[in-house]
Amino acid sequence: TQFKGNAPGSCSLEGLAAEAATLDDLVAGEYSWIRILRPTPLEPHTVHTFESEIQDAGPVTHVRFNIFPDGGVMRLRLFGVRSRRGRLKQTFRWLNTMPEDDAATQFRTCCGYEKWAQHMVAGRPYEDLDAVEAAARALFHSLGPDDWRAAFASHPKVGTPPPVSARSEPVSAFSESEQAGARAASESNRGELKRLNEAYLEQFGFRYIVCAAGLSGDEMVANLTARLQNDPKQELGTAGQELIRITHLRLEKLLGP
Repeated sequence: TQFKGNAPGSCSLEGLAAEAATLDDLVAGEYSWIRILRPTPLEPHTVHTFESEIQDAGPVTHVRFNIFPDGGVMRLRLFGVRSRRGRLKQTFRWLNTMPEDDAATQFRTCCGYEKWAQHMVAGRPYEDLDAVEAAARALFHSLGPDDWRAAFASHPKVGTPPPVSARSEPVSAFSESEQAGARAASESNRGELKRLNEAYLEQFGFRYIVCAAGLSGDEMVANLTARLQNDPKQELGTAGQELIRITHLRLEKLLGP
């Protein structure tokens, strides 16, 4: 609007998918543009809305607005949705640029062990989820027995609700969904899980850890019963692998598509 006597005769819009393109590349004509809106007449002092006229150009990173032969346009607004790739790029831009304390908080939702969270913060920037998971795996495989026990202690007990004060934390939301099977178990199953958890802690000296996603109460009782037959060294390794699985699942929920 406002351009009452100086409107272009028509306009068109083109798109381009070229993440690495520079302004010089675009000006030099290094890329082929795809039509989004064919040349369309314009009127002076008018808000024009185009929807059915829009052609599908696929995902784009740049747009070019053309006016013919010349004239004024006050504003161009484009509405769309982010592609899967675009969402992932934005997610990792968010992760890589947030303050260190905020990043540590996000990583603690995936594993509450402070040493692990700080290591993950120090490893930024990350290009993608594979890079994050590789860094997480590398640190886990460098841990000694005392580190593993400290990491297990940061994880909520299986079959018991988190403290009321922690339920608003993102890590509690992950735990609640993962342990849905235990929450829905029968009263006798919950009692058996409690008894076996206490026996496990007394026998091994650390908290029982299992990737509980999708497991029913009966399955957790069977898993815990079987693992009580392990020797301490074997069980430390088994619990560690379960914690790695839990952490990777949570990283995918936090950062994946």
